[in-house]
This record gives sequence, C-alpha cells and structure tokens, in this order.
Amino acid sequence: MDIHQLKSFASVANEGSIRRASELLFLSQPAVSAHIKAMEEILGVSLFERTPSGMTLTEDGTRLLPKAQHTLQAHQRFLDEAKQIKHSLSGKLIIGVAANTSSQALGTLVSRLSEHYPDIQMDILHAPSLDIQAGLINGRFDVAFYNEGDIPRPEQNVIQVTQFGVDLVAPTGLLDRFKQQDWCYLAQQRWVIPSPSTCCGKLAEALFQQQGSTPKQLIRVDDEKVLRTLISGGVGVGLLHQDVVQEARLEGEVELIMTVKSAVPVYFTYLKNRALEPIIQAACSSIQ
Repeated sequence: MDIHQLKSFASVANEGSIRRASELLFLSQPAVSAHIKAMEEILGVSLFERTPSGMTLTEDGTRLLPKAQHTLQAHQRFLDEAKQIKHSLSGKLIIGVAANTSSQALGTLVSRLSEHYPDIQMDILHAPSLDIQAGLINGRFDVAFYNEGDIPRPEQNVIQVTQFGVDLVAPTGLLDRFKQQDWCYLAQQRWVIPSPSTCCGKLAEALFQQQGSTPKQLIRVDDEKVLRTLISGGVGVGLLHQDVVQEARLEGEVELIMTVKSAVPVYFTYLKNRALEPIIQAACSSIQ
C-alpha cells in the first residue's frame, strides 16, 4: 500500500464521490477506483458502499479513516521537515497541456514535483495540440503533454507516458441495432466530434475519408466532458476516449459502435537544448 492509495481513500471519504476526488487529486476516475480496490484487496475489508447519493464509508472504512488521515499528516510533516534541512530546487515550471490529454499523466507529474520539489511553482496552461510544439520553441512552455500523431521536431525530446483508445459510440437506443455497421445509415445521423485540429478530430476526418463520405450534420466540440454530455443526451453519435466510454456504458448512457483506434500515444516533451537545466531534469525524473 502506498501514500497515493491513502490519499485516494481519504479524498473519496471526504468528498463522498470518486469523480470529485479524482478532480481534486488530478487523477482519472479509473485510477482512483483502482486505488480503492487495491486497498480493499490488501486489507481484506470493504471500505465503501456505492449509494445513489455517492460513496459512503462502511463500518470498517469509518474505523480506518482516522488512521489514514493520521498517516497522511505524518507524511506531510516529514516532507515539511525535509524541506527545512534540504536546499530545495526552486523556480517556475510552465506546463503546456493539449486538449483531452491524459489527466493521470499530468497528475503524476504535479503530485511528484509537489512532493519532492515543494519550492517549484507550476503553471498549467491548456492549448490546442497544434500549438504545443510552437509553444516549446517560443518559450511559452517549459515542458508539455500532447497526443499529436505528428513526428517530433529534431529539437524535441519525447517520452511516451501513456496511451488511450478512441471509440465511436451512440446514445443508448438511438440507432437501429441491425444497422450500426452500415456506413450509409451512420452518415445520415448527426455527429458530435472535436475540431479537425485535435487528435480525435483528425481520427474522425480519417474515418470519413476511409468511408468515402462525410456526415451531413456535424457539431464540433473540443471539450470531452461536453462531448459525453451531448452524446449521452441523444444529440448524436461521436468519438470518445475509451476510459470515458467504459464509464458511460456502465451508466447506460451510450452503446459502442466500433473502435476507431486502439492505441493513441500520449507524449511528455521538452527541448533538447534545455535537457541539462535542473528544473527540466526534475520534471523528467518525476514523470518516469
């Protein structure tokens, strides 16, 4: 059991929701759920009950929560003491983040830097994927996350930190079950997809080219939370990341039509000529 699992346990207990805890911890909902499940397997007890109003502590969970909070407080005091006796690396690190990039990879970087280098100030800036490389070159970003399929420029170093799949889905009950693989039928539906400059937007455009036609009704949305809301609300079919699709299917919101791409890499990147800067080295060591 590690400190990150205890943080997830305490956050879910305090928030009463995996979704709110994941946002607080900069982790994905599946990652927080995995932490809780791992703790329950290690301890051999059930910590939470899922209710219509959220996550409620069991009797065992209620008994263990004060111990977890005490451990987290002791851990923070240890870090504070270490900061007093160690000359810490300081400065500002500006992190560029492309739209819909893995929040788990970003959360890992921010969490580890905060823990090991508490004097580093971090600014997180969101930008379209196409602007990430330019932002590194012009100095807007020190490091960045992006899932662009483009070949990295010669002046870039890249580290693949994770990957995700992309599915085509429809609102539950919207489509004729026997026509879901019929492109002519699908092209007649309203589609909700990101702009062509994004990774998923490019996948949609490639799918249209592969099928030889573009749906007549397109709604462009670059925020995946809004995409999920519109699709599950019956507006039309669309592309979503597979972890989002898994959650939406469990809630009965969407039906899977097909997998568009099973593995889209997510990269952490920085300029080669800055590789020896201490703050860049700290970021690299925290992400690997």
